[in-house]
Amino acid sequence: QGDENPVGEEETTIKLYYVNDEYVDTGDESLDKVIPVEKEVALEGKKVEELIIEELQKSPKDKNLSTFLESLNITNVEIKGDTAFVDFSSKNLHGSSLQETLILQQIVFSLTELPDVEQVQILVDGEKQETLMGHMEITNPLKRSDVSF
Repeated sequence: QGDENPVGEEETTIKLYYVNDEYVDTGDESLDKVIPVEKEVALEGKKVEELIIEELQKSPKDKNLSTFLESLNITNVEIKGDTAFVDFSSKNLHGSSLQETLILQQIVFSLTELPDVEQVQILVDGEKQETLMGHMEITNPLKRSDVSF
């Protein structure tokens, strides 16, 4: 896969939030839990919100960062009004409260970088659930302030 884009290919810069491995390793609360990385991506006919989630599911280039979304299956991403809806398959949906918090931070912080998105509604198998992995409430749409700890 080459990095060259055909002429006229629409590109955009997205800001992705990846997990800070140092925070995970040390538990040092003074560190940022997730760290933003700007990335140029070709839209290739996709919606920018879909690309953000796709990119979050790939390992970041920076060796000090990681993603907790690699093993998760996200079946749909769409924006309605000021809310992004992210639908997870219930398959492989388990983890610690730390993992759950960081997954929600990665998604909410990254998607709310989009100008129209104020909040993110997490769904599981197309339905609202009480929690993603049993720890944090996701019944209502999440704003950045809801997942900032």
